[in-house]
Amino acid sequence: LPVVVVASLLTLLLAAPLLSLFLDVGYVSASLLAPYLLLGALGAIPLGVLQGAMRFGAFAAVVLVGVAVRLASGIGLVDAGFGVPGAMLASTFAAGFTLVLGLWLIGLRGRVWPRRTTRKHDSVRADLRVALYALLGFWLLAQADIALARHYLEPEEAGFYSSAGLLARALLVLPAA
Repeated sequence: LPVVVVASLLTLLLAAPLLSLFLDVGYVSASLLAPYLLLGALGAIPLGVLQGAMRFGAFAAVVLVGVAVRLASGIGLVDAGFGVPGAMLASTFAAGFTLVLGLWLIGLRGRVWPRRTTRKHDSVRADLRVALYALLGFWLLAQADIALARHYLEPEEAGFYSSAGLLARALLVLPAA
């Protein structure tokens, strides 16, 4: 993995105790945020490729399977008594499953990171890095309000806010579909 990815994961894991205090959740739930963010950000890559290739059926299948995996594993883990950490683990598992399925559908099987890059790919690699940072920044900005609502609002109000936020995000991406 690139150094930036490893450094980001370590930073999130080290910040997990502070994050758990801010969000009023357990340490395990906060520490599961790091792999979820990584897998979620990486999962946007094959989804973008599928959308760019106008393979909307495959795009929809990946999204729907991800939701089904999150729902099934979340219900199972929470029902088994794992609570919020179980729900976070289900989200992380679903993000990983979505990434693997998306990579498989775009034809990337096995090794994804090349050993060395030829000189002609350096400019594409730099542009890809900038695009990924922009996508990650937008994704974090779009999700920050839910974390802040969890901290500052009462639990019931935070739940309503989160539901409304999910609906608003769906309306945000609807024109692109």
